[in-house]
Amino acid sequence: MKVLKYIKYSLFVIISIFFFISCSPVVYVDAFDDVERTPKQGEVRIFSNPQAVTYKYKEIGLITIDDGGSEKTEGELIDIAIDEAKELGADAIILLSQNNQTDGYVPMGNIPVAFNRKVVRASAIIMDEEAKDNVKTNSPVIINNISIADELAKLKKLKDEGVLTEEEFQKQKEKLLNK
Repeated sequence: MKVLKYIKYSLFVIISIFFFISCSPVVYVDAFDDVERTPKQGEVRIFSNPQAVTYKYKEIGLITIDDGGSEKTEGELIDIAIDEAKELGADAIILLSQNNQTDGYVPMGNIPVAFNRKVVRASAIIMDEEAKDNVKTNSPVIINNISIADELAKLKKLKDEGVLTEEEFQKQKEKLLNK
Protein backbone atom coordinates (compact mmCIF):
# COMPACT_ATOMS: atom_id res chain seq x y z
CA MET A 1 0.00 0.00 0.00
CA LYS A 2 2.89 2.36 0.82
CA VAL A 3 4.47 1.64 -2.56
CA LEU A 4 1.28 2.67 -4.38
CA LYS A 5 1.05 5.84 -2.32
CA TYR A 6 4.71 6.63 -3.08
CA ILE A 7 4.15 6.06 -6.83
CA LYS A 8 1.10 8.36 -6.84
CA TYR A 9 3.02 11.00 -4.91
CA SER A 10 6.04 10.75 -7.24
CA LEU A 11 3.83 10.96 -10.31
CA PHE A 12 2.11 14.05 -8.89
CA VAL A 13 5.47 15.74 -8.24
CA ILE A 14 6.77 14.93 -11.74
CA ILE A 15 3.59 16.20 -13.41
CA SER A 16 3.63 19.34 -11.25
CA ILE A 17 7.24 20.11 -12.11
CA PHE A 18 6.58 19.53 -15.82
CA PHE A 19 3.51 21.79 -15.66
CA PHE A 20 5.38 24.60 -13.92
CA ILE A 21 8.37 24.42 -16.26
CA SER A 22 6.31 24.27 -19.44
CA CYS A 23 3.99 27.16 -18.58
CA SER A 24 4.02 30.21 -20.76
CA PRO A 25 2.41 33.58 -20.14
CA VAL A 26 -1.31 33.88 -20.73
CA VAL A 27 -2.44 37.03 -22.52
CA TYR A 28 -5.92 38.50 -22.14
CA VAL A 29 -6.90 41.50 -24.28
CA ASP A 30 -10.28 43.15 -23.94
CA ALA A 31 -10.86 45.78 -26.64
CA PHE A 32 -13.33 48.45 -25.55
CA ASP A 33 -14.60 49.28 -29.04
CA ASP A 34 -14.96 47.70 -32.47
CA VAL A 35 -12.78 50.25 -34.26
CA GLU A 36 -10.08 48.62 -36.37
CA ARG A 37 -6.89 50.57 -35.95
CA THR A 38 -3.67 50.11 -37.82
CA PRO A 39 -1.13 48.34 -35.61
CA LYS A 40 1.30 50.83 -34.11
CA GLN A 41 4.76 51.02 -35.65
CA GLY A 42 7.55 52.32 -33.46
CA GLU A 43 7.59 53.06 -29.76
CA VAL A 44 4.70 52.98 -27.31
CA ARG A 45 4.83 55.31 -24.32
CA ILE A 46 4.63 53.83 -20.84
CA PHE A 47 2.94 55.63 -17.96
CA SER A 48 3.11 54.37 -14.40
CA ASN A 49 -0.38 55.64 -13.48
CA PRO A 50 -3.26 57.61 -15.04
CA GLN A 51 -2.16 60.85 -13.34
CA ALA A 52 1.16 60.68 -15.18
CA VAL A 53 -0.49 61.00 -18.60
CA THR A 54 0.13 64.53 -19.81
CA TYR A 55 -2.65 64.72 -22.40
CA LYS A 56 -6.29 63.79 -22.94
CA TYR A 57 -6.67 60.17 -23.94
CA LYS A 58 -9.17 57.45 -24.66
CA GLU A 59 -8.84 53.92 -23.28
CA ILE A 60 -9.17 51.37 -26.06
CA GLY A 61 -8.43 48.15 -24.22
CA LEU A 62 -7.37 46.32 -21.10
CA ILE A 63 -4.36 44.03 -21.34
CA THR A 64 -3.66 41.38 -18.70
CA ILE A 65 -0.51 39.27 -18.82
CA ASP A 66 -0.32 36.33 -16.40
CA ASP A 67 3.06 34.61 -16.38
CA GLY A 68 1.34 31.35 -15.43
CA GLY A 69 4.33 30.37 -13.34
CA SER A 70 6.74 30.71 -16.26
CA GLU A 71 9.15 32.80 -14.18
CA LYS A 72 9.14 35.68 -16.66
CA THR A 73 10.34 38.96 -15.19
CA GLU A 74 7.99 41.92 -14.81
CA GLY A 75 9.96 43.66 -17.56
CA GLU A 76 9.34 40.77 -19.93
CA LEU A 77 5.64 40.82 -19.10
CA ILE A 78 5.50 44.58 -19.71
CA ASP A 79 7.19 44.01 -23.09
CA ILE A 80 4.43 41.54 -23.97
CA ALA A 81 1.82 44.14 -22.91
CA ILE A 82 3.51 46.71 -25.15
CA ASP A 83 3.39 44.31 -28.11
CA GLU A 84 -0.31 43.72 -27.50
CA ALA A 85 -0.93 47.49 -27.23
CA LYS A 86 0.82 47.96 -30.59
CA GLU A 87 -1.53 45.39 -32.13
CA LEU A 88 -4.49 47.41 -30.80
CA GLY A 89 -3.01 50.56 -32.39
CA ALA A 90 -2.39 52.22 -29.01
CA ASP A 91 -0.12 55.24 -28.53
CA ALA A 92 0.68 54.32 -24.93
CA ILE A 93 -0.07 52.05 -22.01
CA ILE A 94 -0.84 52.89 -18.42
CA LEU A 95 0.47 50.30 -15.98
CA LEU A 96 -2.43 49.58 -13.65
CA SER A 97 -0.91 46.87 -11.49
CA GLN A 98 2.03 44.54 -11.18
CA ASN A 99 1.31 41.74 -8.71
CA ASN A 100 3.15 38.75 -7.40
CA GLN A 101 0.70 36.09 -6.28
CA THR A 102 1.22 32.81 -4.48
CA ASP A 103 -1.23 30.33 -5.96
CA GLY A 104 -0.40 27.30 -3.94
CA TYR A 105 2.29 24.95 -2.81
CA VAL A 106 3.86 21.91 -4.41
CA PRO A 107 5.22 19.31 -2.03
CA MET A 108 8.89 18.56 -2.64
CA GLY A 109 9.62 15.81 -0.18
CA ASN A 110 8.56 17.15 3.20
CA ILE A 111 9.00 20.77 2.14
CA PRO A 112 6.15 22.73 0.54
CA VAL A 113 7.46 24.94 -2.30
CA ALA A 114 5.37 28.01 -3.20
CA PHE A 115 4.00 28.31 -6.71
CA ASN A 116 4.26 32.00 -7.53
CA ARG A 117 3.12 33.90 -10.56
CA LYS A 118 3.23 37.48 -11.73
CA VAL A 119 0.36 39.42 -13.25
CA VAL A 120 0.68 42.72 -15.12
CA ARG A 121 -2.37 44.78 -16.07
CA ALA A 122 -2.21 47.74 -18.43
CA SER A 123 -4.69 50.01 -20.11
CA ALA A 124 -4.03 50.63 -23.81
CA ILE A 125 -4.72 54.27 -24.70
CA ILE A 126 -4.79 56.53 -27.72
CA MET A 127 -4.25 60.24 -27.67
CA ASP A 128 -7.41 62.31 -28.00
CA GLU A 129 -7.48 63.98 -31.44
CA GLU A 130 -7.45 67.53 -30.09
CA ALA A 131 -4.55 66.67 -27.77
CA LYS A 132 -2.41 65.47 -30.71
CA ASP A 133 -2.07 69.04 -31.96
CA ASN A 134 -0.73 70.21 -28.59
CA VAL A 135 1.95 67.55 -28.05
CA LYS A 136 5.54 68.45 -28.88
CA THR A 137 7.17 66.14 -31.38
CA ASN A 138 10.39 66.03 -29.38
CA SER A 139 8.77 64.69 -26.21
CA PRO A 140 10.38 61.56 -24.74
CA VAL A 141 9.23 58.27 -26.19
CA ILE A 142 9.08 56.35 -22.94
CA ILE A 143 7.71 58.04 -19.86
CA ASN A 144 7.96 56.21 -16.59
CA ASN A 145 7.02 58.39 -13.64
CA ILE A 146 7.75 55.92 -10.88
CA SER A 147 8.47 57.88 -7.74
CA ILE A 148 11.93 58.01 -6.20
CA ALA A 149 10.45 56.45 -3.06
CA ASP A 150 9.25 53.45 -5.10
CA GLU A 151 12.66 53.06 -6.71
CA LEU A 152 14.40 53.28 -3.32
CA ALA A 153 12.06 50.63 -1.93
CA LYS A 154 12.92 48.33 -4.85
CA LEU A 155 16.64 48.91 -4.31
CA LYS A 156 16.30 48.16 -0.58
CA LYS A 157 14.45 44.95 -1.38
CA LEU A 158 17.25 43.90 -3.75
CA LYS A 159 19.82 44.71 -1.05
CA ASP A 160 17.85 42.75 1.57
CA GLU A 161 17.63 39.76 -0.80
CA GLY A 162 21.40 39.86 -1.27
CA VAL A 163 21.22 40.81 -4.95
CA LEU A 164 22.97 44.15 -4.28
CA THR A 165 25.85 44.77 -1.93
CA GLU A 166 25.73 47.69 0.50
CA GLU A 167 28.16 49.60 -1.76
CA GLU A 168 26.06 48.98 -4.90
CA PHE A 169 22.93 49.98 -3.00
CA GLN A 170 24.51 53.27 -1.86
CA LYS A 171 25.69 54.09 -5.42
CA GLN A 172 22.25 53.45 -6.91
CA LYS A 173 20.57 55.38 -4.11
CA GLU A 174 22.87 58.35 -4.71
CA LYS A 175 22.10 58.27 -8.46
CA LEU A 176 18.36 58.36 -7.74
CA LEU A 177 18.59 61.18 -5.24
CA ASN A 178 20.76 63.30 -7.56
CA LYS A 179 18.38 63.09 -10.55
